[in-house]
Amino acid sequence: EDRNLYKRKCSSIFCPMYSRGCRFCAVSRVRHFCGNYSLGVEISVFTFDGNLTTQLVKIRTDCGGPLTSQLQKKTSLNKRYQLFSQQIVQWYLDHGRHDLPWRKKVTPYRIWISEIMLQQTQVKTVVPYFKNFIKKFPSQKRLAGASEDQVLAAWSGLGFYRRARNIFATKEIIKNNYGNKFPNQFQQIIELPGIGKSTAGAIMSLAYLDPHPILDGNVKRVISRFLKKELGLLKE
Repeated sequence: EDRNLYKRKCSSIFCPMYSRGCRFCAVSRVRHFCGNYSLGVEISVFTFDGNLTTQLVKIRTDCGGPLTSQLQKKTSLNKRYQLFSQQIVQWYLDHGRHDLPWRKKVTPYRIWISEIMLQQTQVKTVVPYFKNFIKKFPSQKRLAGASEDQVLAAWSGLGFYRRARNIFATKEIIKNNYGNKFPNQFQQIIELPGIGKSTAGAIMSLAYLDPHPILDGNVKRVISRFLKKELGLLKE
């Protein structure tokens, strides 16, 4: 799948932040399929009320002529939510951090490590520790052979060491039950030590491009202000 190629051909139907993993992006997954004379994309869209809908767009070529698109199934967001989504995406384009190391080479392993580190820790603090951890354990396979003391040593200084112990416990489960391959199903991921709904949702969305809600503290604060509701009411 070449996302950039399709993005160039039909940019009007893609969120500009699709390939960068904006957590507020309405378009969170694309699946391509081919026919004899047509190309297509299937776009999953989720709204703030939790509904998941699918848009099917076929892009036809006529004897090498210009591409045209036809929306087979339309889904409209509430105008208020739609404007909010657009504003969030634009803010991210203007002010977001586009150079995070775990977004430069996306793998389930790297996203998992970054998400565990980001629990209760700010991004600017995590970046050097993530780079150091990945330098010592660049892949799931390399981590599989590490002892708990080695994992804790690579984590040293970041605090909340239970997270490091959860990483060790998780890599043992992945080694014994999944052949050293990070699981790709939400239910499998959420059963791993130290992973809740939001972390599992982040891994599915960012590593596998499979849309799931991500409701971390930052997202909760923004949505609570937008909806003018108390933060405590926004529960997973």
